[in-house]
Amino acid sequence: MTDMIETVAVHDTFITSLEKIEQLAGNCLRFYLCARDDGENVLRCKLVIPAECFDEIVRQRMRMMTELRQAS
Repeated sequence: MTDMIETVAVHDTFITSLEKIEQLAGNCLRFYLCARDDGENVLRCKLVIPAECFDEIVRQRMRMMTELRQAS
């Protein structure tokens, strides 16, 4: 992973579910991310990423899971 700078404050958005993923033109993916609010599933964020970024997301998550297992 490369160094990352945050030039302006980027607020966290709490998400409880991934509702769907769409394939877009240009080999991009759109993720629809929701959170429960008063019993309703409310769309909180639509995230568009190049499809190749998804592989890195999976790799990092697997690494985290391995580290958690080793720590317990």
